[in-house]
Amino acid sequence: MRPSPRRLLAGGPRRTERVGEVPQPYLDEFIAVGGNPHGSGGFSEFSEFGLAGFVDRFFAMSQHRDRMTAQYAWAVPTEPVVRAIAGFARGAVCDLGCGTGYWAHLLEQVGATVTAVDLYPPAVELNHWHRRDVLGEGGCGVPHWTTVVAGDVATFEVPSSHALLLSWPPYDSRMADLALSRYRGDRVIYIGDRVIYIGEGPGGCTGDDAFHARLEAEWTEGVFHKIPQWRGIHDSVSFYVRKEAKP
Repeated sequence: MRPSPRRLLAGGPRRTERVGEVPQPYLDEFIAVGGNPHGSGGFSEFSEFGLAGFVDRFFAMSQHRDRMTAQYAWAVPTEPVVRAIAGFARGAVCDLGCGTGYWAHLLEQVGATVTAVDLYPPAVELNHWHRRDVLGEGGCGVPHWTTVVAGDVATFEVPSSHALLLSWPPYDSRMADLALSRYRGDRVIYIGDRVIYIGEGPGGCTGDDAFHARLEAEWTEGVFHKIPQWRGIHDSVSFYVRKEAKP
């Protein structure tokens, strides 16, 4: 039986047969339902299963994605990518718009100091992204994986000593652009100083046009990391450093 987030937090990391790895229940479940940890989110199975088989698999995976994104996160992390983020961020990260705090939790497991912030932490009724009813349970929010601080990007001050992590910021909102415009550090991590971004590129499911324009104008993309992708999704992890100001 898979331990709950609260059990993992209370009891510490689980023992695994994979020596040196941190527990990764999301990745484990993703693989268990047929996700390819090394593959893309394309549609290569069409020729293998035919139209009917492909349609069945597509809708089955869509249901799995709905459940797992509600319980864990929009993007599927791997330990090498989590460790790369911690290293790039110099050990201090602000995960702004963190959802359940799953990525923040894994970063903590590899030794990073993380401030996890969300406008609506997962346990509150106003959180419509991570809900128990998607899991077939009653109630509003799902359990969080670490401490999640309630905060609005319009007022929350991200320490300049922390890298800014933006993982799947909404595409129909100013959230990501506002967060980036107010950030005074030099490192950004964007998962589709430093920004870390996890998500898709311009015109995709993450970040509005203003955000992508600001990212291109004021930041330089460095390392690019592939992550496991749900079918039809093309997200990745990108590291950004602030461009030097012109004299």
